[in-house]
Amino acid sequence: MKEKKITKDLLVISILSVVVVALWIAIDIFYALSRSKISPEVKRQTEPLNPKIDTEVLDDLEQKIFYEF
Repeated sequence: MKEKKITKDLLVISILSVVVVALWIAIDIFYALSRSKISPEVKRQTEPLNPKIDTEVLDDLEQKIFYEF
């Protein structure tokens, strides 16, 4: 009879341990996904570029005089 009591207690402790570990992992995953790890400087650098070509700058480059020595 005493052996069954120990086995039953061990089963309860094991189940509670698994539940606590699973809850701990779930909370850690939620916390890791919810916080941002990207700094504002990196966010600014990763903004998409404007695909519109500034033709005025290209015209200015064509007008530029190059001197060779």
